[in-house]
Amino acid sequence: MVIGVFLGAFYLKGCLFWMPSFLLAAWNISPQVYGNIAFPMVITSKSIAELIGTLIGLPLLVWVAEQFHFGFRSFSGSPRSIPIVVTITSLLAATAALGQIYFASHSYNALLISSFLNSFMGAPVISLGNQVLLTVCPSEDRTSAIAMMSLITSLVTLPTEQIIGRISDTIRGNSELLKDRFFSLEIALFANWTTFFAAGFFYLLVAFFYPTDELKARKQENEDKIEKSPLFD
Repeated sequence: MVIGVFLGAFYLKGCLFWMPSFLLAAWNISPQVYGNIAFPMVITSKSIAELIGTLIGLPLLVWVAEQFHFGFRSFSGSPRSIPIVVTITSLLAATAALGQIYFASHSYNALLISSFLNSFMGAPVISLGNQVLLTVCPSEDRTSAIAMMSLITSLVTLPTEQIIGRISDTIRGNSELLKDRFFSLEIALFANWTTFFAAGFFYLLVAFFYPTDELKARKQENEDKIEKSPLFD
């Protein structure tokens, strides 16, 4: 779970830093795609699409995950439902993120749709991921688990922007052409995207082992309660 969160954070941090520069380069080399739309409006429209996707996707997909977990109508529920939803939404968000990179120089409307879908599918990953982590840890270790995951993610992702920049500079070489700058940054963002896609497969592993880990955590909690019970003092 921690590896999946780290890979997702690695992608997100690099994307947030380099995406405005990438879109500016795309806007300059592909004026036919954006027409008469000013670059600030491009960024604003993309941000609005992402905000709408988050506001809709977060409550909706969390509700879907909870319904599959606890069951509804004739469906009795599944202990793997929440990590499976995290896996599916993460992979779909990664697919939409790939579309953002590709459509930046091909279609403005498709770029906005990809931005919306990326936020829509990716919005519940963090909240549901934390829920998965909390349920596979004994109650007395949950705070430490969240803190440790945050610490590891923050430290390991520190050089993210520098790594993407180095990849772009290596590909571009000494060229100062705008097309070469765009192409090198596009390849670097594609390379960064692979970490997002890989995160989905680590979430899939979490879904596979989740019932066993959750059972172990509950068993550990019950044993701790018995040990602390005054009846056994």
